[in-house]
Amino acid sequence: MDEGWSRVTYHFCICGEELVGSVMCWQTGAFERLFVIPRWRNKGLGKFLITKGFEYHIKNGRNEIYTMVNGQDKEAMLLLESMGYTFSVRMELKALYLLQEVGILT
Repeated sequence: MDEGWSRVTYHFCICGEELVGSVMCWQTGAFERLFVIPRWRNKGLGKFLITKGFEYHIKNGRNEIYTMVNGQDKEAMLLLESMGYTFSVRMELKALYLLQEVGILT
């Protein structure tokens, strides 16, 4: 297993005792699992968390940062694109097709 995948740093936003947002950063230069609870959306918190993720990776010597976003999560994709992020590869998973390919379904 790649050692980079074994180290994760989380950035949290907490209001009082409530977790209102988070992003997970892998040592390899990837980030994922960005979330902001609905009543805190459209206040800049998502951009703040992504920026913290970028700062973490830059501080640790990375000049390329990766993420995988569900193609159906249009809000996340629009947020990242508004920050200059580009999606060079778009991947669509089709469970039925994959199950047929590996011979689980015929």
